[in-house]
Amino acid sequence: NHFSILTLANNHTYDHGKEAFAETIEQLKTANLTPLGHPLEIAAEHAVIKNVHGKRIRFLGFNATRLPFDRDQASLLVQEMDNKTDNLIVTIHWGDEYALKPNKLQKELAHIFVDNGADAVIGHHPHVVQSIESYKGKMIFYSLGNFIFDQYFSTATQEELAVAMKIEENKITYT
Repeated sequence: NHFSILTLANNHTYDHGKEAFAETIEQLKTANLTPLGHPLEIAAEHAVIKNVHGKRIRFLGFNATRLPFDRDQASLLVQEMDNKTDNLIVTIHWGDEYALKPNKLQKELAHIFVDNGADAVIGHHPHVVQSIESYKGKMIFYSLGNFIFDQYFSTATQEELAVAMKIEENKITYT
């Protein structure tokens, strides 16, 4: 499927501790996958930059399932990273499991990220697809649902979204 980046900013990648997390990073690198984000930390060192057709695209990965989430530190990092690349994509693990609509925190954070320079926000964690919003001309995908996760107790947990982004000179189009 041509994946090249995999986010580790979620509520399970640290389940077996620091050593297993480090081993996961090494295994990803061995498989030519770039690890993104951290389950416990918000820091520039966990960002990823990809050069795609002459554009520098930076990716940030956050885990907001561990509360309190430091929205000030995250928004400062978004602002800092926006000034260093052509485009900035924020992925974030957040929201209430099985909730079909984003919660107040999700909406607040998404808007903060866009206000501070994110070109798109892509969310995950609720195990179901949530709404899509255009905010100030930037897209927010609150939850893509389950990509590969066997949960057969409801139709909503068996649906997912995949987002294709085409980044052109002055616009981004989505499929």
